[in-house]
Amino acid sequence: MVSVVKGKVVNQYHLEGIYVADSSMSVAEDILSKLREQHPEHLHAHATVTISFIKDVNTAWNSTIGIGSEIYMSEHLAKEIYQRLAEDVIAKPMEVRTIDLICELYDEIGFEHFLGEGADAECSTSWQFNNRANSRSALSRYFEALEDYNYACEIEPKCLMYLLNRARTFIALDMRELALRDAMHAYAQAENKRFGTKDDFMTIDDFVEIAGLMIICGHEEKALEALLKFTSAFKRYLPFLSRIDDDGFCSMSLDGHSSRINIGFFLDHALAVFHSIREGNNCVVPTRLDILTELLDLTNKIGHTNAPPPAGAGVSYRIL
Repeated sequence: MVSVVKGKVVNQYHLEGIYVADSSMSVAEDILSKLREQHPEHLHAHATVTISFIKDVNTAWNSTIGIGSEIYMSEHLAKEIYQRLAEDVIAKPMEVRTIDLICELYDEIGFEHFLGEGADAECSTSWQFNNRANSRSALSRYFEALEDYNYACEIEPKCLMYLLNRARTFIALDMRELALRDAMHAYAQAENKRFGTKDDFMTIDDFVEIAGLMIICGHEEKALEALLKFTSAFKRYLPFLSRIDDDGFCSMSLDGHSSRINIGFFLDHALAVFHSIREGNNCVVPTRLDILTELLDLTNKIGHTNAPPPAGAGVSYRIL
């Protein structure tokens, strides 16, 4: 939900409508749970969505994804979200659909503001092109986004993030062969990483994203290879990780610094991709159950219990 902070687009892990895991329900339910605990005033029978309620949703979302209280929603933005909600939604504040719509509008309006405040006019660096492309892609302006991703990749052709972003945009435009080309290039770049620092750890999820793209492009075996690379890289960091907390976070002590990282997301993401392959191709996957064993072993070692359910239980990737 917190995508734009003080005029700058920050890194996001959601997949921007290209291929998505059916996990938004659990996020919305987490937000609702926090609202019930911290704001019982929203529970009475005649409660409706208000400006205050929208701001409380934002605070609960920040808490859910581990963002501090310094990231807050302005009164103006809350009002803008409220004005875009339909009357039937306003009448039902404590429903998953309502929470989802508020979160979606937060992102949509944030990207619109970002583009309207100069990002549409000037870009010169790779990250500026990438940020503008992210915003355009989120607003389904895919051809414009592709042009910007092309510029970003031209400036930094070995940047994993830019390659993966462009691959997702190719998928959105039904250009599967070009998406596969970028996914393969990204895979080659990811294989060259040594994975010994905190910064490199934050990129191991790239293997999972590559696996998801490979699924869409019809290359399940390559997707499985990417998941094995993920588990192998993840293992190197186990000695530096604490047990996972109730919110899915671990503390990592590495390079003389301690950081709080959403490990649960990485593992849930990997398991969701694996289960989607298993559901879609019964011939390939049974011979690679070692990957599932590896992933479950990792979740057990750090005490993670919120992993996706087995195949057929509603966690899957789909092409939109």
